[in-house]
Amino acid sequence: MRPDRTAASTGLPVMYRLRGAGCLLALCCLLPVAEAGAAVDPFYARALAEGTAAFEQGDFHRASARLRIAVFGMLDEPAALTDGLLRLALAQAAAGDHGAFLETFDRVNEVEERFRSYSRGSLPASLRSAFEGQVIESVPSTTLNASATWSELARAAELRLLGALPPAQAETELRRIATENPDDPQWRSMLARAQVANGHGDSAIDALEQEVLANAGGIEASCLLGRAYLQADRCESALVRVPTCDLLALPQAEQIQYIDCLVADARWSEAAAVVVSLPADFRQTRPIAKREKRIARALPAETPNVGPAPGPPPASASAPEPQQTIRDTSPPAVRPGVPPAVIAQLRDRLDRATTAPDLVKIADDAEALATRYPTSVEPLHLAGEAAYRASSWHRAAGFLLSLGGPPENRPDLLFYLSVALYETQRPAEAATVLRRAEPNLVRTPIVERYMDRILPDHR
Repeated sequence: MRPDRTAASTGLPVMYRLRGAGCLLALCCLLPVAEAGAAVDPFYARALAEGTAAFEQGDFHRASARLRIAVFGMLDEPAALTDGLLRLALAQAAAGDHGAFLETFDRVNEVEERFRSYSRGSLPASLRSAFEGQVIESVPSTTLNASATWSELARAAELRLLGALPPAQAETELRRIATENPDDPQWRSMLARAQVANGHGDSAIDALEQEVLANAGGIEASCLLGRAYLQADRCESALVRVPTCDLLALPQAEQIQYIDCLVADARWSEAAAVVVSLPADFRQTRPIAKREKRIARALPAETPNVGPAPGPPPASASAPEPQQTIRDTSPPAVRPGVPPAVIAQLRDRLDRATTAPDLVKIADDAEALATRYPTSVEPLHLAGEAAYRASSWHRAAGFLLSLGGPPENRPDLLFYLSVALYETQRPAEAATVLRRAEPNLVRTPIVERYMDRILPDHR
């Protein structure tokens, strides 16, 4: 057990402990020895072989003694030295000599800092795995987190342990870790997600607002912030963020909260769209049926009635065509559009993006919005522009051709589409689109270059 992480203080189950000599023995029986001693003086190579043999026989004290001699002769061979030190550390751990293990770990760390022979070396996978398991069990997390080599190992171990905890206990543990690591945004982000999952969104708002402001979590963070607003009864803010969520994936209590927020703001058509998108069995429950009736009474006359939950079609009815949208059965007439604030956020991210990975992420997020709002062109246009700027020509053409393509008053989008078609070997279509854009295009060097390629006779 790590000295700074007792079971009593963390509530975490003890994992990765190498239970008894048998496990260590089984691991080290798989380890080749000759390669590590190939460039070592025969005397020390023999000590390494004798130490490994003693380990395999369960004589951990003799193994430690022989391996200690072996590593002394490897000081000029960092790769062999690291191999020998790992075997020595495992022998000391198996012998129950915790202090000696920590001292050997310090030596491994010193060699690693100077030569990177652990992180970049070709150590046997079984040796590396056995050593790392014992490191996680025995070395304080503060020591591991202070090293670039071991910090990711410590983080991965923490994540695996947290994943095994009940949600409430995970939130408590994440709060402790986030407090101990105030400069690490990952733990704050994970804590905020656990708080929302446990219905404590009011405590997660500050962290999620910072994440959204930094565009670190994209649409997922925006959705989580909306859920946090719902849980905190902040309807006005929730109405801006919740539409970025997959509404059908929300807990039923939050679906009801969102409907109530829409009703409170007299946004009847949007409330109706949410209701009719819900599964029929949920719509038939009293909380939804009650709200559905109120919404139906308040809808404008020209808006289609919400009506009762749909039942099975008559036997004589022909099977409906497969739906192209995902998990959405709401009538187009009452389907809400993408909230302007969401489009504005994506637009801002796109304007500030400077790297291909950022552009690809923006295109992915915009595509997710387009799937959620299949009649809205704004997310498709943003996705197409992001894909064009990332030189993802096939994606750009697909996005920009959807829903009829760009309108005549968007020569920029027509140009992006023309270039994407040209780069995907569709020159005739590219020329047709570019002729539509030509009268209103701002002539920049890149525009002139593609005009010469796509419309060589345009001058």
